[in-house]
Amino acid sequence: MSKTETDAPVVLVVDDDEEIIETYDLWLGEEYRLRTATDGETALARLDEDVDVVLLDRLMPGMSGEEVLAAIRDRGIDCRVAMVTAVEPDEEVAEMPFDAYVTKALEREDVRQTIERLVARSEADEVVREHYAVAEKLAALEEGLTDIELADSDEYQQLRERFETLDARLSSTSVDRDRLVNVMSDLSPAATADPGTGGEERPKTDHPPGPATDPDPDPDAYDLLDWSDADAVRPVAPGTTLLVAAPMTVGQEFLAQSLEYGLARSEGGLVIATDDSAAAVVPAVDASTEHLKVVDCRSDASGFDARGNVVVQDVDTPRNLTDIGIGFTNAVGEFEEMGVDRARCGLLSLSVILSYVDQETAYRLCQTLSRGLAEEGFVGLFLLDRNAHDQQTEQTLRRAFDGLIDSRRIEDGDETEHELRVLGVGGVSSDWVRL
Repeated sequence: MSKTETDAPVVLVVDDDEEIIETYDLWLGEEYRLRTATDGETALARLDEDVDVVLLDRLMPGMSGEEVLAAIRDRGIDCRVAMVTAVEPDEEVAEMPFDAYVTKALEREDVRQTIERLVARSEADEVVREHYAVAEKLAALEEGLTDIELADSDEYQQLRERFETLDARLSSTSVDRDRLVNVMSDLSPAATADPGTGGEERPKTDHPPGPATDPDPDPDAYDLLDWSDADAVRPVAPGTTLLVAAPMTVGQEFLAQSLEYGLARSEGGLVIATDDSAAAVVPAVDASTEHLKVVDCRSDASGFDARGNVVVQDVDTPRNLTDIGIGFTNAVGEFEEMGVDRARCGLLSLSVILSYVDQETAYRLCQTLSRGLAEEGFVGLFLLDRNAHDQQTEQTLRRAFDGLIDSRRIEDGDETEHELRVLGVGGVSSDWVRL
């Protein structure tokens, strides 16, 4: 795409640092119709109805970014605004009408993906746009504030309540299987992205643990594992979905153990395999494969052939979300034919999905599958390689789930082990349990 094409999105970059302006021009000038300004007054003079996205610095001399943002909204210009700034988010962001909050320093691909998701968001209705904007604010606050500060913040609690209200409105329509496939088909044409880069495992902040036992346990609840300390982790209700945020090998081990635990109790097991890492999980399952189903998104299914006829759908690429949805519905249909009314589904992994689609599309995928699992009363476990993504990505995706499987590394002499805990289910967190 060249900057002379009239259908290219119009992006207004506002930053008082001329070197940053030049960098944006180098990064974006051939793909978007770019307008630039080094102060707020010039930015507003160059703003009109043609502008699709504004990249706005928060701290500028003269008219601040916050004042520019307020003026944009006062004019009623229907554009998406991303605050791109070195200022760490604080409670003030709760009242700021931006669509995204991105902290510097950025790479070209970060900026491009921010623009693409905001352009795509412009096509959504007002409720969906607000839903994403509130999610962005929550993620920003969770990145910038400590757990204690969040607990004491009225602004944060109000945002959480608003997010839950919007989420309930978007989730209010029952998702039958045909509709699930149609929704997945709508998601499939999403923008592609380069695979994310790896990183070190981050230490996690502690949340106060909740009660160890449920005074009125659900007899239909699922035990995730045969934990060594059964009182430390409460079973989860049918329809619960969890984001498993852990290093890849740790997440694989947990999913393999959880699937094996369920299969040994005549539950169904569904694996959505996005790359060869999933092949390590299915052979590791020692229980009978009679109730095990696989949606295979890999180019070579040989890793599953030795386990019998378990593949219910071959998908040519993890980008093909339509066929993933078809595979999900096929597996559910086969479970029904077999008389299986309890199952757990593992997706390995969201990190691979994120190398093919943007974060917003991945979030909607998680929401869609979560609703399908809730309809069936199944449990969902979605693996995200914690070493491959930043904390904001994890926090944003987490909102599509009922809770989180958290992980931490334990040094025990010369050995390294990992512990897990469940967060968010029932409003409490479990104790740490060694895997």
